[in-house]
Amino acid sequence: MMRNKGTRVGVVGVAVLALLLASCGDNGGNNGNGGDNDGGGSGAAQAFDWDALELTTEPGVEDAGVIEWAYNSEPHTLDPLQSFEYGPSMVLANMCETLLHQEDDFSTSPGLAESWEYIDETTLVFTIQEGVTFWNSDPMTAEDVAFSLNRHLTPDTWWGRYFAHVESVEVTGDYEVTVHFDQPDALFLSAMAQGPGIVTSQAAVEEAGDEYGNAETGVECTGPFVFEEWRSGSFVEMSRNDNYWNGDGAALSSGLRINFITDESTLANGLTSESLDGAYFIWPPEIMDTLEDSGVGELIHGQSLQVWDLLLSGHEGPLGDDRVREALSLAMDREGIAEAVFFSSATPAKTHDSPEYWTYEEDVFSDAYDAFPDVALDIDRAQELVAEAEADGVEMRPLQLTYSADQPSHEASANLVQAAGEAIGLEVTLDGLPGTQMAEVYSVAEAQEGVDMFFGTWFGVADPLDMYSMFVEDEVQNYPGYYDMSDLVTEARRALDDAERAQLVTEIQEEFVDNNLWLPLNYVPSTLFQNNSITGATASFSYMYSPWAISIGTAE
Repeated sequence: MMRNKGTRVGVVGVAVLALLLASCGDNGGNNGNGGDNDGGGSGAAQAFDWDALELTTEPGVEDAGVIEWAYNSEPHTLDPLQSFEYGPSMVLANMCETLLHQEDDFSTSPGLAESWEYIDETTLVFTIQEGVTFWNSDPMTAEDVAFSLNRHLTPDTWWGRYFAHVESVEVTGDYEVTVHFDQPDALFLSAMAQGPGIVTSQAAVEEAGDEYGNAETGVECTGPFVFEEWRSGSFVEMSRNDNYWNGDGAALSSGLRINFITDESTLANGLTSESLDGAYFIWPPEIMDTLEDSGVGELIHGQSLQVWDLLLSGHEGPLGDDRVREALSLAMDREGIAEAVFFSSATPAKTHDSPEYWTYEEDVFSDAYDAFPDVALDIDRAQELVAEAEADGVEMRPLQLTYSADQPSHEASANLVQAAGEAIGLEVTLDGLPGTQMAEVYSVAEAQEGVDMFFGTWFGVADPLDMYSMFVEDEVQNYPGYYDMSDLVTEARRALDDAERAQLVTEIQEEFVDNNLWLPLNYVPSTLFQNNSITGATASFSYMYSPWAISIGTAE
């Protein structure tokens, strides 16, 4: 699913690499891997070792008091029904638990469900943990679980894709909940380890009504930290749950305050002065130098599920021709993006799913990945393809690239795509929108009219199939309106057998890549900074859905 908050940007053709470097400035440098270089802007950054990404950090030693954390966006709500973006997800991760637990390496283990079993291909039974209580001491019941899942069968949910084949959810025992499907659905279990699997108190939701999850009411969950206060525009504060049901997952430190800091200078000053203990999503890259040079903490890159895309909407006009889409892909300098925009802390993307998604049948996916050609910059070939298409009568009307005008990096990158298009014979016009309007482009079909391209950070549940699951009929995020592999995607989603599904997904990957449906640009790691006085934060992108702060404590 596409997430707009915190989007990271960078697209460059070889003819405009110098423009990118100028726009990034003289950045000095860290290669994102603990080594030094003479700056992302120099083009001399060391190669990024994706295999060296971290999963977690050393657990803390003692209670560090209230941990002061920073994040670059404030939640619009904490109601799990609508909490799919970065801000609400990483806040809820420490308070509200899911039926399955997502480990740091994106594998799953028991969570609020101690076990699960398919009775047949369309009947899934969860056995619920006994002895779990909400913060208010009410027991968590099977009724709470069924209620939480059934909420996603309404139009109000933002997680509807994962419930598309759920017919009903019912309580079938004191500690048993049964889910009935209209067809097998291989993505559902993985989704239960992320936001769609959060369990909240039925009584609390019904009492608060539409106000549930806002700054006044907060949430009522079972997790290791308890909601205390949400001061709009400032922070969310939590205290340790001293009555937590799962002793192995109890929090070490007494509290956690997540401060919403959108200004890069304020973030850098807070971290280097040690008024802040740590932060995720260190952006823009320029402040990485400041943090590295400060000596007050460590910048860590973690394994991730994020892919940075140039999303192609409506395959009409020039983009309706395969050759033009291929040409546009060939004009994207993915190595240049990794070096100049991400300070070498990213790697070129060949497919829409990074290796972290390969949580089953890894050898199958690895072999398929190796068979795809490297994504190399080739302006000459791109020019030839555009010329061939034009000679065959393809009308080379201007392509509209819509971007978020609220983010300077988006605007700079849009200019670069425009210049890359010009280098290969494509006219690209730019349309900058306020962030609120841009959000509609991602999710409202009418807002996509007239738009040919836009940027997006994409991630999904830990199954490579999910990164292609939007290419079916009646899916608003099937931006190109490409339905030729709808049956194949549906067949793969029905395949509960991992080996069968893996083979089908590799066929989907091949069709996606061969047709350049979208242009994956980079696999982007998660970024974490924690100061020298603490340790224990999760380093991987699992911080989005698992309690990342429970092991944070003093470093000594």
